[in-house]
Amino acid sequence: MKKNIILTAFSLLLLYGCTGDMERIQTGTNTEELIYADAAKTRQILNNLYARTRLTQGSFSSFSGDGVTFLDCTTDNAYAPIEYSSAHTHGKSTMSASDIAMNGGHPWTFYYNSIRNATLFIQKVDKSVLSDEEKASSKLQARFLRALYYAELYRWYGGVVLLGDEIISPTDLDRSRSTAEATVDYIVSELADVASQLPLEWDAPNYGRATKGAALAYIARTKLYAASKLNNPSMDRKKWEDARDALSAVMGLNIYDLYYDTQNPELSYAHYFCERKTKENIYTYLLAANATMHSNLPQGAPWNEKSYVGCTPTQNLVDAYDMKDGTEPITGYDANGQPIINKNSGYDDKNPYENRDPRLKMTIFYHGNTFDLNGSQQALDMTDVDDKSKSSGYLVLKSSGNSNYDCNPQMIRYAEILLGYAETLNELGDSKNAVKTVNLIRKRAGVGELDENKNWNKDELRQRIYKEYRVEFAFEDNRFFDARRWAKAEEWFSKPVYKVTVTGSLENPTYTRSLLEERIFLSKCYHFPIPQQEVDNSQNIEQNAGW
Repeated sequence: MKKNIILTAFSLLLLYGCTGDMERIQTGTNTEELIYADAAKTRQILNNLYARTRLTQGSFSSFSGDGVTFLDCTTDNAYAPIEYSSAHTHGKSTMSASDIAMNGGHPWTFYYNSIRNATLFIQKVDKSVLSDEEKASSKLQARFLRALYYAELYRWYGGVVLLGDEIISPTDLDRSRSTAEATVDYIVSELADVASQLPLEWDAPNYGRATKGAALAYIARTKLYAASKLNNPSMDRKKWEDARDALSAVMGLNIYDLYYDTQNPELSYAHYFCERKTKENIYTYLLAANATMHSNLPQGAPWNEKSYVGCTPTQNLVDAYDMKDGTEPITGYDANGQPIINKNSGYDDKNPYENRDPRLKMTIFYHGNTFDLNGSQQALDMTDVDDKSKSSGYLVLKSSGNSNYDCNPQMIRYAEILLGYAETLNELGDSKNAVKTVNLIRKRAGVGELDENKNWNKDELRQRIYKEYRVEFAFEDNRFFDARRWAKAEEWFSKPVYKVTVTGSLENPTYTRSLLEERIFLSKCYHFPIPQQEVDNSQNIEQNAGW
Protein backbone atom coordinates (compact mmCIF):
# COMPACT_ATOMS: atom_id res chain seq x y z
CA MET A 1 0.00 0.00 0.00
CA LYS A 2 1.37 3.40 -0.94
CA LYS A 3 1.04 6.35 1.35
CA ASN A 4 0.68 9.96 0.24
CA ILE A 5 0.35 11.91 3.44
CA ILE A 6 3.21 14.34 3.87
CA LEU A 7 3.80 16.41 0.77
CA THR A 8 7.31 17.70 1.35
CA ALA A 9 10.60 17.62 -0.51
CA PHE A 10 11.68 14.89 1.89
CA SER A 11 14.55 13.66 -0.26
CA LEU A 12 16.36 16.95 0.40
CA LEU A 13 15.73 17.14 4.11
CA LEU A 14 19.17 16.03 5.22
CA LEU A 15 20.82 18.81 3.28
CA TYR A 16 19.21 21.21 5.70
CA GLY A 17 18.59 19.21 8.84
CA CYS A 18 21.82 17.49 9.86
CA THR A 19 22.37 19.57 12.96
CA GLY A 20 18.76 20.51 13.55
CA ASP A 21 16.56 19.46 16.43
CA MET A 22 13.51 20.75 18.20
CA GLU A 23 15.53 23.22 20.25
CA ARG A 24 17.02 24.62 17.05
CA ILE A 25 13.57 25.24 15.57
CA GLN A 26 12.30 26.82 18.78
CA THR A 27 14.92 29.58 18.83
CA GLY A 28 14.29 33.12 17.68
CA THR A 29 10.69 34.18 17.25
CA ASN A 30 9.38 30.63 17.08
CA THR A 31 7.50 29.38 20.10
CA GLU A 32 5.98 25.96 20.57
CA GLU A 33 2.55 27.40 19.87
CA LEU A 34 3.68 29.03 16.63
CA ILE A 35 5.53 25.92 15.47
CA TYR A 36 2.56 23.60 15.84
CA ALA A 37 0.28 26.20 14.27
CA ASP A 38 2.41 25.93 11.13
CA ALA A 39 2.26 22.65 9.19
CA ALA A 40 5.63 23.17 7.49
CA LYS A 41 7.44 23.85 10.76
CA THR A 42 5.77 20.86 12.40
CA ARG A 43 6.92 18.63 9.57
CA GLN A 44 10.41 20.05 9.80
CA ILE A 45 10.70 18.80 13.38
CA LEU A 46 10.08 15.25 12.14
CA ASN A 47 12.50 15.79 9.26
CA ASN A 48 15.15 16.86 11.75
CA LEU A 49 14.63 13.60 13.64
CA TYR A 50 15.36 11.69 10.42
CA ALA A 51 18.52 13.75 10.03
CA ARG A 52 19.79 12.42 13.36
CA THR A 53 19.79 8.74 12.48
CA ARG A 54 23.53 8.89 11.77
CA LEU A 55 26.07 10.23 14.22
CA THR A 56 27.31 13.15 12.14
CA GLN A 57 27.78 16.83 12.58
CA GLY A 58 26.35 18.01 9.33
CA SER A 59 28.97 16.68 6.93
CA PHE A 60 29.91 13.51 5.11
CA SER A 61 33.41 14.68 4.31
CA SER A 62 36.40 12.45 4.88
CA PHE A 63 37.66 14.57 7.73
CA SER A 64 37.93 13.98 11.44
CA GLY A 65 35.01 12.39 13.12
CA ASP A 66 32.05 13.26 10.96
CA GLY A 67 32.80 11.27 7.82
CA VAL A 68 31.24 8.03 6.68
CA THR A 69 34.67 6.44 6.66
CA PHE A 70 35.68 7.52 10.16
CA LEU A 71 34.89 4.23 11.91
CA ASP A 72 36.80 2.23 9.31
CA CYS A 73 39.88 4.27 10.25
CA THR A 74 39.63 2.86 13.77
CA THR A 75 39.84 -0.70 12.36
CA ASP A 76 42.38 -2.61 10.29
CA ASN A 77 40.58 -1.45 7.15
CA ALA A 78 41.98 2.06 7.06
CA TYR A 79 44.26 4.75 8.44
CA ALA A 80 43.51 8.42 9.16
CA PRO A 81 46.35 10.63 7.86
CA ILE A 82 45.07 13.63 9.84
CA GLU A 83 47.13 13.91 13.01
CA TYR A 84 44.33 15.21 15.21
CA SER A 85 41.71 12.67 14.17
CA SER A 86 40.29 10.82 17.16
CA ALA A 87 40.53 7.68 15.04
CA HIS A 88 44.08 7.39 16.39
CA THR A 89 42.93 7.22 20.00
CA HIS A 90 40.58 4.41 19.00
CA GLY A 91 43.21 2.54 17.03
CA LYS A 92 45.66 2.64 19.91
CA SER A 93 43.11 2.36 22.75
CA THR A 94 44.37 5.56 24.37
CA MET A 95 40.94 7.15 24.78
CA SER A 96 39.65 7.84 28.28
CA ALA A 97 36.08 8.13 29.52
CA SER A 98 36.55 11.88 29.77
CA ASP A 99 37.50 12.26 26.11
CA ILE A 100 35.10 13.07 23.32
CA ALA A 101 34.56 9.73 21.59
CA MET A 102 34.61 11.21 18.11
CA ASN A 103 35.82 14.57 16.84
CA GLY A 104 32.23 15.47 16.07
CA GLY A 105 30.69 14.47 19.40
CA HIS A 106 29.72 11.60 21.68
CA PRO A 107 27.16 8.92 20.70
CA TRP A 108 25.63 8.92 24.19
CA THR A 109 24.84 12.64 24.19
CA PHE A 110 23.90 12.73 20.51
CA TYR A 111 21.37 9.93 20.67
CA TYR A 112 19.84 10.85 24.02
CA ASN A 113 19.25 14.36 22.71
CA SER A 114 17.59 12.72 19.72
CA ILE A 115 15.46 10.47 21.96
CA ARG A 116 14.33 13.48 23.96
CA ASN A 117 13.35 15.38 20.82
CA ALA A 118 11.47 12.38 19.42
CA THR A 119 9.47 11.98 22.63
CA LEU A 120 8.65 15.71 22.70
CA PHE A 121 7.37 15.47 19.16
CA ILE A 122 5.29 12.35 19.87
CA GLN A 123 3.62 14.05 22.82
CA LYS A 124 3.01 17.43 21.19
CA VAL A 125 2.19 16.76 17.54
CA ASP A 126 -1.48 16.17 18.36
CA LYS A 127 -1.84 19.90 19.07
CA SER A 128 -0.62 20.72 15.55
CA VAL A 129 -2.67 21.73 12.53
CA LEU A 130 -1.83 18.51 10.69
CA SER A 131 -4.67 16.18 9.75
CA ASP A 132 -5.47 13.33 12.10
CA GLU A 133 -4.09 10.87 9.56
CA GLU A 134 -0.80 12.74 9.28
CA LYS A 135 -0.52 13.10 13.05
CA ALA A 136 -0.88 9.34 13.50
CA SER A 137 1.62 8.62 10.73
CA SER A 138 4.11 11.15 12.10
CA LYS A 139 3.97 9.63 15.58
CA LEU A 140 4.64 6.17 14.14
CA GLN A 141 7.65 7.49 12.26
CA ALA A 142 8.97 9.25 15.36
CA ARG A 143 8.61 6.03 17.37
CA PHE A 144 10.55 4.16 14.70
CA LEU A 145 13.30 6.76 14.85
CA ARG A 146 13.40 6.71 18.63
CA ALA A 147 13.78 2.92 18.59
CA LEU A 148 16.53 3.30 15.98
CA TYR A 149 18.39 5.70 18.29
CA TYR A 150 18.20 3.09 21.05
CA ALA A 151 19.42 0.42 18.64
CA GLU A 152 22.45 2.56 17.89
CA LEU A 153 23.11 3.14 21.59
CA TYR A 154 22.94 -0.61 22.16
CA ARG A 155 25.66 -1.17 19.55
CA TRP A 156 27.93 1.31 21.30
CA TYR A 157 27.23 0.68 24.99
CA GLY A 158 25.27 -2.53 25.58
CA GLY A 159 22.48 -1.98 28.12
CA VAL A 160 21.33 1.64 28.32
CA VAL A 161 18.90 3.85 30.21
CA LEU A 162 15.37 3.22 28.89
CA LEU A 163 13.19 6.30 29.28
CA GLY A 164 9.90 5.21 27.78
CA ASP A 165 7.90 8.42 27.36
CA GLU A 166 9.88 10.46 29.90
CA ILE A 167 11.38 13.68 28.59
CA ILE A 168 14.87 13.95 30.07
CA SER A 169 18.01 15.59 28.70
CA PRO A 170 21.31 13.65 28.58
CA THR A 171 22.69 15.73 31.46
CA ASP A 172 19.83 14.66 33.76
CA LEU A 173 19.78 10.89 33.17
CA ASP A 174 19.76 9.97 36.84
CA ARG A 175 18.39 6.51 36.09
CA SER A 176 19.85 3.03 36.28
CA ARG A 177 20.86 1.32 33.07
CA SER A 178 18.74 -1.59 31.93
CA THR A 179 20.41 -4.88 31.15
CA ALA A 180 21.46 -5.60 27.58
CA GLU A 181 18.65 -8.16 27.35
CA ALA A 182 16.02 -5.68 28.53
CA THR A 183 17.37 -3.08 26.10
CA VAL A 184 17.03 -5.53 23.21
CA ASP A 185 13.51 -6.47 24.32
CA TYR A 186 12.46 -2.81 24.38
CA ILE A 187 13.91 -2.07 20.94
CA VAL A 188 12.31 -5.16 19.42
CA SER A 189 8.95 -4.49 21.06
CA GLU A 190 8.80 -0.89 19.85
CA LEU A 191 9.88 -1.77 16.33
CA ALA A 192 7.47 -4.71 16.11
CA ASP A 193 4.57 -2.49 17.10
CA VAL A 194 5.35 0.22 14.55
CA ALA A 195 6.17 -2.38 11.87
CA SER A 196 2.59 -3.66 12.11
CA GLN A 197 1.31 -0.19 11.23
CA LEU A 198 3.92 1.33 8.90
CA PRO A 199 3.47 1.12 5.12
CA LEU A 200 5.59 -1.12 2.92
CA GLU A 201 6.46 1.89 0.77
CA TRP A 202 5.81 5.59 0.31
CA ASP A 203 5.00 7.69 -2.71
CA ALA A 204 7.93 9.29 -4.54
CA PRO A 205 8.04 12.67 -2.72
CA ASN A 206 8.28 10.85 0.63
CA TYR A 207 10.79 8.20 -0.38
CA GLY A 208 13.15 7.38 2.49
CA ARG A 209 10.67 7.51 5.35
CA ALA A 210 10.19 4.68 7.83
CA THR A 211 8.66 1.53 6.41
CA LYS A 212 7.62 -1.86 7.70
CA GLY A 213 10.71 -3.36 6.08
CA ALA A 214 13.02 -0.89 7.79
CA ALA A 215 11.51 -1.65 11.19
CA LEU A 216 11.81 -5.41 10.62
CA ALA A 217 15.41 -4.97 9.42
CA TYR A 218 16.38 -3.14 12.61
CA ILE A 219 14.74 -5.90 14.64
CA ALA A 220 16.81 -8.42 12.68
CA ARG A 221 20.07 -6.52 13.15
CA THR A 222 19.44 -6.05 16.87
CA LYS A 223 18.65 -9.75 17.35
CA LEU A 224 21.73 -10.73 15.35
CA TYR A 225 23.90 -8.57 17.59
CA ALA A 226 22.23 -10.12 20.65
CA ALA A 227 23.01 -13.61 19.32
CA SER A 228 26.65 -12.86 18.54
CA LYS A 229 29.55 -13.96 20.74
CA LEU A 230 30.06 -10.68 22.62
CA ASN A 231 26.45 -10.62 23.85
CA ASN A 232 25.90 -14.38 23.82
CA PRO A 233 29.14 -15.96 25.13
CA SER A 234 27.50 -19.36 25.59
CA MET A 235 26.29 -19.18 21.96
CA ASP A 236 22.75 -20.00 23.10
CA ARG A 237 21.07 -21.62 20.10
CA LYS A 238 17.70 -20.01 20.80
CA LYS A 239 19.15 -16.54 20.22
CA TRP A 240 20.55 -17.63 16.86
CA GLU A 241 17.17 -19.06 15.93
CA ASP A 242 15.47 -15.79 16.89
CA ALA A 243 17.94 -13.86 14.74
CA ARG A 244 17.45 -16.23 11.81
CA ASP A 245 13.67 -15.89 12.02
CA ALA A 246 13.89 -12.09 12.19
CA LEU A 247 16.13 -11.98 9.12
CA SER A 248 13.80 -14.40 7.34
CA ALA A 249 10.88 -12.07 8.07
CA VAL A 250 12.58 -9.30 6.11
CA MET A 251 13.32 -11.66 3.24
CA GLY A 252 9.73 -12.92 3.37
CA LEU A 253 8.36 -9.49 2.47
CA ASN A 254 9.52 -10.25 -1.08
CA ILE A 255 10.10 -6.59 -1.88
CA TYR A 256 13.90 -6.47 -1.56
CA ASP A 257 16.61 -7.86 -3.79
CA LEU A 258 20.26 -7.30 -4.67
CA TYR A 259 20.77 -4.52 -7.19
CA TYR A 260 21.84 -5.42 -10.72
CA ASP A 261 22.71 -2.82 -13.33
CA THR A 262 20.89 -4.15 -16.39
CA GLN A 263 23.10 -2.18 -18.76
CA ASN A 264 26.42 -2.97 -17.08
CA PRO A 265 25.91 -6.03 -14.84
CA GLU A 266 29.65 -6.34 -14.21
CA LEU A 267 29.52 -2.91 -12.54
CA SER A 268 26.45 -3.63 -10.41
CA TYR A 269 28.29 -3.43 -7.09
CA ALA A 270 29.78 -0.01 -7.81
CA HIS A 271 26.71 1.46 -9.45
CA TYR A 272 24.43 0.34 -6.63
CA PHE A 273 25.81 3.07 -4.37
CA CYS A 274 25.07 5.67 -7.03
CA GLU A 275 21.40 4.81 -7.50
CA ARG A 276 19.00 6.71 -5.29
CA LYS A 277 16.17 4.16 -5.33
CA THR A 278 16.71 0.42 -5.71
CA LYS A 279 15.22 -2.78 -4.30
CA GLU A 280 18.38 -3.29 -2.24
CA ASN A 281 17.75 -0.17 -0.17
CA ILE A 282 16.00 -0.90 3.11
CA TYR A 283 16.82 2.22 5.10
CA THR A 284 18.89 5.02 3.61
CA TYR A 285 20.36 8.24 4.94
CA LEU A 286 19.37 10.60 2.16
CA LEU A 287 21.71 13.30 0.96
CA ALA A 288 21.03 16.02 -1.56
CA ALA A 289 20.96 15.14 -5.25
CA ASN A 290 24.36 14.77 -6.95
CA ALA A 291 26.11 14.05 -3.66
CA THR A 292 29.01 11.68 -3.08
CA MET A 293 28.92 9.20 -0.24
CA HIS A 294 32.63 9.65 0.50
CA SER A 295 35.05 12.49 -0.19
CA ASN A 296 38.36 10.71 0.05
CA LEU A 297 40.12 11.74 -3.14
CA PRO A 298 42.60 14.62 -3.35
CA GLN A 299 40.71 17.66 -4.51
CA GLY A 300 41.04 18.86 -8.08
CA ALA A 301 42.75 17.28 -11.04
CA PRO A 302 45.16 15.85 -11.91
CA TRP A 303 45.51 13.48 -8.98
CA ASN A 304 48.77 15.02 -7.78
CA GLU A 305 46.91 18.04 -6.43
CA LYS A 306 48.60 18.96 -3.12
CA SER A 307 45.68 18.32 -0.84
CA TYR A 308 45.21 15.51 1.63
CA VAL A 309 42.40 13.18 2.60
CA GLY A 310 41.02 11.86 5.87
CA CYS A 311 40.99 8.12 5.17
CA THR A 312 43.35 5.79 3.32
CA PRO A 313 42.77 2.03 2.99
CA THR A 314 45.37 -0.33 4.43
CA GLN A 315 47.27 -3.08 2.68
CA ASN A 316 45.55 -5.41 5.16
CA LEU A 317 42.19 -4.66 3.57
CA VAL A 318 43.55 -5.08 0.05
CA ASP A 319 44.89 -8.50 1.04
CA ALA A 320 41.38 -9.58 2.10
CA TYR A 321 40.02 -9.57 -1.44
CA ASP A 322 39.95 -12.96 -3.17
CA MET A 323 41.16 -13.70 -6.66
CA LYS A 324 38.47 -13.37 -9.29
CA ASP A 325 38.00 -17.15 -9.39
CA GLY A 326 37.25 -17.14 -5.65
CA THR A 327 40.55 -18.52 -4.31
CA GLU A 328 42.27 -16.76 -1.45
CA PRO A 329 45.58 -15.20 -2.55
CA ILE A 330 46.94 -14.54 0.94
CA THR A 331 46.37 -17.02 3.74
CA GLY A 332 48.14 -15.19 6.57
CA TYR A 333 51.30 -13.36 7.58
CA ASP A 334 54.67 -14.44 8.88
CA ALA A 335 56.41 -13.11 12.00
CA ASN A 336 57.76 -10.15 10.00
CA GLY A 337 54.34 -9.17 8.70
CA GLN A 338 55.01 -10.42 5.19
CA PRO A 339 52.13 -12.17 3.42
CA ILE A 340 51.91 -15.94 3.11
CA ILE A 341 50.96 -16.31 -0.54
CA ASN A 342 48.79 -19.14 -1.78
CA LYS A 343 50.92 -20.31 -4.72
CA ASN A 344 47.94 -22.05 -6.29
CA SER A 345 45.92 -18.85 -6.49
CA GLY A 346 47.78 -17.21 -9.37
CA TYR A 347 48.53 -14.14 -7.26
CA ASP A 348 51.54 -12.14 -8.45
CA ASP A 349 53.01 -9.70 -5.92
CA LYS A 350 54.58 -7.77 -8.81
CA ASN A 351 51.15 -7.28 -10.35
CA PRO A 352 48.99 -7.53 -7.22
CA TYR A 353 45.70 -6.09 -8.48
CA GLU A 354 45.23 -8.30 -11.52
CA ASN A 355 42.47 -10.92 -11.56
CA ARG A 356 41.14 -9.95 -8.14
CA ASP A 357 37.60 -9.79 -6.77
CA PRO A 358 36.05 -6.95 -8.86
CA ARG A 359 34.98 -5.22 -5.65
CA LEU A 360 38.62 -4.32 -5.05
CA LYS A 361 38.74 -2.19 -8.20
CA MET A 362 35.37 -0.64 -7.34
CA THR A 363 36.23 0.14 -3.72
CA ILE A 364 39.91 1.08 -3.55
CA PHE A 365 41.76 3.50 -5.79
CA TYR A 366 45.13 1.84 -6.29
CA HIS A 367 48.09 2.66 -8.52
CA GLY A 368 47.01 2.38 -12.15
CA ASN A 369 43.29 2.09 -11.43
CA THR A 370 41.18 4.00 -13.96
CA PHE A 371 37.75 3.20 -12.59
CA ASP A 372 35.09 5.52 -13.95
CA LEU A 373 33.48 6.63 -10.68
CA ASN A 374 36.27 9.13 -10.08
CA GLY A 375 34.89 11.18 -12.99
CA SER A 376 37.95 10.64 -15.15
CA GLN A 377 39.59 7.84 -17.05
CA GLN A 378 43.01 9.12 -16.10
CA ALA A 379 44.96 6.34 -14.38
CA LEU A 380 45.94 7.05 -10.81
CA ASP A 381 49.70 7.46 -10.39
CA MET A 382 50.37 7.09 -6.67
CA THR A 383 53.95 8.30 -7.13
CA ASP A 384 52.53 11.78 -7.85
CA VAL A 385 50.05 11.97 -4.98
CA ASP A 386 50.86 14.14 -1.96
CA ASP A 387 52.50 12.22 0.88
CA LYS A 388 49.61 12.81 3.30
CA SER A 389 47.07 11.49 0.81
CA LYS A 390 49.12 8.44 -0.11
CA SER A 391 50.09 7.53 3.46
CA SER A 392 48.95 3.94 2.93
CA GLY A 393 49.47 3.81 -0.83
CA TYR A 394 45.71 3.74 -1.48
CA LEU A 395 42.68 6.02 -1.67
CA VAL A 396 38.99 5.30 -1.08
CA LEU A 397 37.16 5.07 -4.39
CA LYS A 398 33.79 3.67 -3.32
CA SER A 399 31.24 6.32 -4.33
CA SER A 400 33.84 9.08 -4.15
CA GLY A 401 34.37 12.23 -6.08
CA ASN A 402 31.76 12.32 -8.84
CA SER A 403 28.81 14.68 -8.54
CA ASN A 404 27.04 13.06 -11.48
CA TYR A 405 25.72 10.35 -9.18
CA ASP A 406 23.29 10.38 -6.26
CA CYS A 407 25.25 8.59 -3.54
CA ASN A 408 23.61 7.93 -0.19
CA PRO A 409 25.01 6.10 2.84
CA GLN A 410 22.99 2.96 3.40
CA MET A 411 21.95 2.41 7.00
CA ILE A 412 20.74 -1.13 6.22
CA ARG A 413 20.71 -2.74 2.78
CA TYR A 414 19.48 -6.12 1.65
CA ALA A 415 22.98 -7.58 1.27
CA GLU A 416 23.36 -7.24 5.06
CA ILE A 417 20.14 -9.18 5.60
CA LEU A 418 21.33 -11.98 3.29
CA LEU A 419 24.77 -12.22 4.85
CA GLY A 420 23.29 -12.13 8.35
CA TYR A 421 20.94 -14.93 7.33
CA ALA A 422 23.89 -16.96 6.05
CA GLU A 423 25.69 -16.32 9.33
CA THR A 424 22.77 -17.61 11.39
CA LEU A 425 22.37 -20.69 9.18
CA ASN A 426 26.02 -21.57 9.64
CA GLU A 427 25.85 -21.14 13.41
CA LEU A 428 22.77 -23.40 13.44
CA GLY A 429 24.54 -26.11 11.44
CA ASP A 430 22.99 -25.54 8.01
CA SER A 431 26.20 -24.86 6.09
CA LYS A 432 24.75 -25.94 2.75
CA ASN A 433 22.10 -23.22 2.65
CA ALA A 434 24.49 -20.76 4.28
CA VAL A 435 26.91 -21.17 1.36
CA LYS A 436 24.09 -20.77 -1.15
CA THR A 437 23.10 -17.48 0.49
CA VAL A 438 26.67 -16.14 0.58
CA ASN A 439 26.96 -17.00 -3.10
CA LEU A 440 24.08 -14.68 -3.96
CA ILE A 441 26.29 -11.79 -2.88
CA ARG A 442 29.44 -13.15 -4.51
CA LYS A 443 27.62 -13.74 -7.79
CA ARG A 444 26.48 -10.11 -7.90
CA ALA A 445 30.06 -9.03 -7.16
CA GLY A 446 31.41 -11.09 -10.04
CA VAL A 447 33.76 -13.20 -7.92
CA GLY A 448 34.02 -17.00 -7.89
CA GLU A 449 31.38 -18.60 -5.71
CA LEU A 450 32.08 -20.82 -2.71
CA ASP A 451 31.89 -24.55 -3.38
CA GLU A 452 28.33 -25.62 -2.60
CA ASN A 453 29.24 -29.31 -2.77
CA LYS A 454 31.96 -29.04 -0.14
CA ASN A 455 31.32 -30.29 3.38
CA TRP A 456 32.13 -27.02 5.11
CA ASN A 457 33.39 -27.01 8.68
CA LYS A 458 31.45 -24.45 10.74
CA ASP A 459 34.52 -22.45 11.76
CA GLU A 460 36.00 -22.55 8.25
CA LEU A 461 32.79 -21.16 6.76
CA ARG A 462 32.51 -18.68 9.61
CA GLN A 463 35.90 -17.22 8.60
CA ARG A 464 34.76 -16.90 4.98
CA ILE A 465 31.59 -15.16 6.12
CA TYR A 466 33.66 -12.76 8.23
CA LYS A 467 35.75 -11.94 5.17
CA GLU A 468 32.64 -11.50 3.02
CA TYR A 469 31.29 -8.93 5.48
CA ARG A 470 34.60 -7.11 5.35
CA VAL A 471 34.89 -6.66 1.60
CA GLU A 472 31.17 -6.25 0.82
CA PHE A 473 30.68 -3.52 3.44
CA ALA A 474 34.07 -1.80 3.37
CA PHE A 475 33.69 1.88 4.35
CA GLU A 476 30.09 1.47 5.46
CA ASP A 477 30.84 1.42 9.25
CA ASN A 478 30.16 -2.30 9.58
CA ARG A 479 33.59 -3.69 10.50
CA PHE A 480 33.84 -1.47 13.58
CA PHE A 481 30.72 -3.09 15.05
CA ASP A 482 31.05 -6.54 13.49
CA ALA A 483 34.50 -7.17 14.99
CA ARG A 484 33.11 -6.24 18.38
CA ARG A 485 29.95 -8.33 18.24
CA TRP A 486 32.00 -11.34 17.13
CA ALA A 487 34.43 -10.71 20.03
CA LYS A 488 37.27 -10.68 17.50
CA ALA A 489 38.48 -7.10 17.88
CA GLU A 490 41.29 -7.96 20.33
CA GLU A 491 42.66 -10.49 17.85
CA TRP A 492 42.22 -8.44 14.70
CA PHE A 493 42.89 -4.90 15.90
CA SER A 494 45.94 -5.61 18.09
CA LYS A 495 48.11 -6.18 15.05
CA PRO A 496 50.05 -3.74 12.86
CA VAL A 497 48.51 -2.27 9.75
CA TYR A 498 50.60 -2.07 6.61
CA LYS A 499 51.04 0.22 3.64
CA VAL A 500 52.48 -0.10 0.17
CA THR A 501 54.99 2.31 -1.31
CA VAL A 502 54.91 2.66 -5.07
CA THR A 503 58.08 3.60 -6.91
CA GLY A 504 59.05 3.61 -10.54
CA SER A 505 56.54 4.72 -13.15
CA LEU A 506 52.89 4.27 -13.95
CA GLU A 507 53.77 1.66 -16.55
CA ASN A 508 56.54 -0.10 -14.61
CA PRO A 509 55.83 0.17 -10.86
CA THR A 510 57.51 -1.51 -7.91
CA TYR A 511 55.46 -2.25 -4.79
CA THR A 512 57.07 -2.41 -1.35
CA ARG A 513 55.14 -3.36 1.79
CA SER A 514 56.10 -1.80 5.11
CA LEU A 515 54.70 -0.97 8.53
CA LEU A 516 52.14 1.83 8.59
CA GLU A 517 51.13 1.83 12.25
CA GLU A 518 51.14 -0.37 15.32
CA ARG A 519 47.68 -0.94 16.79
CA ILE A 520 46.33 -2.19 20.11
CA PHE A 521 42.79 -3.04 21.17
CA LEU A 522 42.01 -3.34 24.87
CA SER A 523 39.13 -5.51 26.05
CA LYS A 524 37.38 -2.56 27.69
CA CYS A 525 36.87 -1.09 24.20
CA TYR A 526 34.28 -3.71 23.28
CA HIS A 527 31.82 -1.24 24.77
CA PHE A 528 32.35 2.50 24.72
CA PRO A 529 32.59 4.51 27.91
CA ILE A 530 29.63 6.58 28.91
CA PRO A 531 30.84 10.20 29.13
CA GLN A 532 32.47 10.46 32.54
CA GLN A 533 30.71 13.74 33.21
CA GLU A 534 27.34 12.00 32.84
CA VAL A 535 28.41 9.25 35.23
CA ASP A 536 29.67 11.83 37.73
CA ASN A 537 26.40 13.71 37.53
CA SER A 538 24.33 10.64 38.30
CA GLN A 539 24.25 8.36 41.32
CA ASN A 540 22.62 5.61 39.28
CA ILE A 541 24.43 5.30 35.95
CA GLU A 542 27.10 2.63 36.09
CA GLN A 543 30.13 3.04 33.85
CA ASN A 544 31.08 0.27 31.44
CA ALA A 545 33.71 -2.16 32.70
CA GLY A 546 37.31 -1.05 32.51
CA TRP A 547 36.63 2.65 32.15
